[in-house]
Formats: sequence, C-alpha cells, structure tokens
Amino acid sequence: MECPLLTTSMSNSSIVFLDTAKDFRALKGKIDGTAQHAVKRLGMKMARRLLLALLLGVLVSAHADLIGKSEAELIATKGQPNSKMVSGSKAIYRWDDTEIWLTQGVVTSVSMRDLQKEKESRDGAARANAAMQSRLAMASASQPQQQQPANAYVPDFVKETLAKDAARKANRERDAENDARKRADREVEFARRETLRVETNRLRIETRQAYVNGDRGKSRALAEEYKTKMKEKELVNDRINRSR
Repeated sequence: MECPLLTTSMSNSSIVFLDTAKDFRALKGKIDGTAQHAVKRLGMKMARRLLLALLLGVLVSAHADLIGKSEAELIATKGQPNSKMVSGSKAIYRWDDTEIWLTQGVVTSVSMRDLQKEKESRDGAARANAAMQSRLAMASASQPQQQQPANAYVPDFVKETLAKDAARKANRERDAENDARKRADREVEFARRETLRVETNRLRIETRQAYVNGDRGKSRALAEEYKTKMKEKELVNDRINRSR
C-alpha cells in the first residue's frame, strides 16, 4: 500500500530535479558559448601579436647587416636621412622606418620606429602643455589686480631703483640670447668637424688604395682633396677653441 504523502513528495522531487537539470544544461550551454567566444578572441589577439612579432623580426633582420658600416656606406644604402643629430663622436640618423646610431662614423645600433606611437606621445605632451597653460592663465585671471592710483607719489630713489632693475634684467636677457647663439654656433661647428673627420678618413683610405692600385692620377687628386679638407678642419678647430 502506497503512502499518498510519500508519492506526492517523490513526484515533486522529480519535477524539481528535472527543472534543475534543464537549468544546468542551459547554464552549461551559455558557459560553453562564452568560453568559445573568449578562446576565439584570445586566439585572434595571439595571432595579431605573433604576426606583429614576425613582421618586426623580418624588419630588424633586414637592417641587421647595417651594423658596422661606415657613414658613407649607410647613406649609400638608405639614402639621406630625414633628420640628423650630432653630438661629439655620436650621431643619430632618422628615416621614416628606422633610427640608427653611429659612434665615430660607424653604425652601432639600429632600431625600428613606431611613427604612430611617436605621434601619440607628441600629441599627449602638447595636450598636457596646453592644459597647463590654460590652468596658469585661469589662476592669473582669478587673482585681483592691484592698480596704483594715477596720482600716487613715487619717490625718486624708487624710480632709480626700478630703472636699474629694468636695465639689469635687459642685460641678463641679452646675455642669455648671446649664450644661446654661441651654443648653437658651437653645435654647428662640432657637427662640421665630425663630418670633416669622416671625410678625411675616407679620403686617406681611398688615396692609399689608389696608390697601391697604381692609379697615380687619382691618388694625387684624392691627396689634394685630403689636404683641402684637413685645412678646413683646422679652421673649424680654431673657431671652436676661440669660442670657449
């Protein structure tokens, strides 16, 4: 003989179990779909990163043979750079895709440039500078301006002190301008001296090679050019020494 209460309880438990199983399968389907979507997105990201790494490796390997080349060989290979910065025995040449460092006229480092990242960096710095200037202007405008009455009496010694301060300020500004102009001239002279050093080294090597090959005419012409460059180099050194 079956107990009605037990039968009813077992039926309700079966219904609850079936509903729970159905919810579990639905939840499992959602989880599987989300996991597959996440794996697909992760795979796309990994593929993009791998492609970028391979492309970067190809570009770097394409420029790896530039290490150890002279300045003349570098320019013959890549052409004239878009920009050039020289400081002492070191120089930085920049093209659209690469930045190359030279030490004493020899390539020592090659790196790839990310123009988009450089542009974003410059834009960010410009925005930060503009925001700073705006804040300074707002702070200056918020401060009350103290105006001196038109009929206020100013003693003579105060006027003389103000005039002397203005003269000293003008002298300091003029001296700063002169110093800046001298530094710029010295940088130009340093760059010219470095260029002459590279050219004289090249001419000396080519002159010796022409002499060894028996080409006396070419050897004499290169020797004359070498002497001219050396004289110009001495003049540049004299100008640098006088500017110290």
